[in-house]
Amino acid sequence: MQNTNKSNVLLVELIIAVLFFSLIAVTVTQTFVGSHHKSLLNSRSQRALIVAQDYVSVLAGADDPAVALMTEGFTARGDAFVMDGVQEEFRVEVQMRPEESSTAGKLVSASVQVYQSEPVGGQAEAPEQPLAELPVARYVPSKEAAQ
Repeated sequence: MQNTNKSNVLLVELIIAVLFFSLIAVTVTQTFVGSHHKSLLNSRSQRALIVAQDYVSVLAGADDPAVALMTEGFTARGDAFVMDGVQEEFRVEVQMRPEESSTAGKLVSASVQVYQSEPVGGQAEAPEQPLAELPVARYVPSKEAAQ
């Protein structure tokens, strides 16, 4: 009788230990999955920032931003230029701002925004937030001021 009680207690202790380690395994797995998801989001944001920097450098060196963007493959939509399918995952929008002119020259400025091309994981449509947004400005001196 005493042997049966000892084996029952041992069995209960083993079941409790297995349940405890199972609970810890689930918790650790959730932590690793969450960190992997955050890593993927960070990686996508970094790639979006690099794409935005590429087009900022194109605009900063262009004499005519509209021509430079059309050469890169953008299409004009109102006061913006849009290109879908950048690196097969991004949509880039360039919002041109009105030129500020003075007797000394003009200031051409724009905003480069990078969005996700498609919703991730079939999520419902939410107000779209850019993954990366960078301003760009270029001062072009007038010919009279340059002389």
